[in-house]
Amino acid sequence: MANHIFNALLDALQEEYGAVTQQQIAKALEVTQGTISNWATGGQPSKANLKKLIDFFRQHHAATLVKPIFEFQAIDPVPSGDSWKFSSDTNVVTALKASLENVPGLYLYYDSAGHAIYLGKTEASLYAEAKQRLKAVPNRSIFVPTKAKASQMGQLARFLSAYEVTIPAAIKNLESFMIRAFANDLLNKNGGHFKSLL
Repeated sequence: MANHIFNALLDALQEEYGAVTQQQIAKALEVTQGTISNWATGGQPSKANLKKLIDFFRQHHAATLVKPIFEFQAIDPVPSGDSWKFSSDTNVVTALKASLENVPGLYLYYDSAGHAIYLGKTEASLYAEAKQRLKAVPNRSIFVPTKAKASQMGQLARFLSAYEVTIPAAIKNLESFMIRAFANDLLNKNGGHFKSLL
């Protein structure tokens, strides 16, 4: 007979902190995988083991707060009307959209030499936010081949890194920390602002 209370707790923890295997749970609690299976089918874990289980999931979640989606993805932005596309190669655009759409997190643009030039964030869609940023005008002067009009990020960016942040409330603080870490290298307009998560 299934232990519905244990299974409900396990499902809630996995939904909140990310899925793990029974083997991972057993190793963290220093019990056998058979013991975990026994709890799921009717056995009763002790209060001490339930506390260990909750602590394990909290640690698991902290370890997976920032999940790299890709790093230094080559892009070759091209103008598209009054906006930009990441590339003239539709396969690149399709792959980026599939990876980033509706994913909250942080992204970095790099120039052709691999220097970080912009850090951005979103609690909605990395794809939409990073694409929109390509038409932004950097706040510091930087050499571009033409001075016919103000340069845009699409003229500078040649690589893109993207990271999912699993707790959207932490995104702003992570961005602020990273801007400070990069000091004056980034073209961001401000140094970010830390906010309380409470």
